[in-house]
Amino acid sequence: MSEKIAARATVTADTTTLEQQGLIRGGVALVANVAEKITKDGFGFAKEVQGEVSARLDGGLDFIETTQHGVIRVVRSANNRIGNGLGEVIVAAESLSLGVIRLVSGVAKSATHVVARTAESISGPAVREAA
Repeated sequence: MSEKIAARATVTADTTTLEQQGLIRGGVALVANVAEKITKDGFGFAKEVQGEVSARLDGGLDFIETTQHGVIRVVRSANNRIGNGLGEVIVAAESLSLGVIRLVSGVAKSATHVVARTAESISGPAVREAA
């Protein structure tokens, strides 16, 4: 509001100079003042537009940056969970494989023992020669 009052005071002062300086000199001064005011307002408006565009662009970039960080955190968390799950599967598979190997080994030793005892019972105790 005070800008409008100041602008009116400037125009009134310019009108006063128009009356004091004459029509041509005063008219040129008045047109120059109006052109200066329009130019200042135009560049002021351009600065405001540039400031708003810059603020919106910064906001958009901040949004992209925070979204990117969020996506990276989610992917990292998924990677950790999958890695932990696969680690558990590998440990379980290892335990199962070792259990199967130990079972087969135990069965083979037991079968060998049974075969040896059966052979011994049929043929009698084995005689070992002294060297």
